[in-house]
Amino acid sequence: MTHLTPENEADATRLALLERRARLRAHEDQTNGRSSLRGYMERSVWPQVPTGELGRVMSRDEEDRILGYGPHGY
Repeated sequence: MTHLTPENEADATRLALLERRARLRAHEDQTNGRSSLRGYMERSVWPQVPTGELGRVMSRDEEDRILGYGPHGY
């Protein structure tokens, strides 16, 4: 037992390993989530975007029109 925590070295090591495993699994889940989102976009969304539109950058006026801004910004 240390003066900072109530557990002994073996328990502290076991706890540290469990916490590390949990962090690694959480990171893995996050990475898999990104790849599954990308797969969904590639399979279901991007094929429906009209040719010439995918990757095109909108003008400021187009963005404002979509957001409903008028000539005075509101």
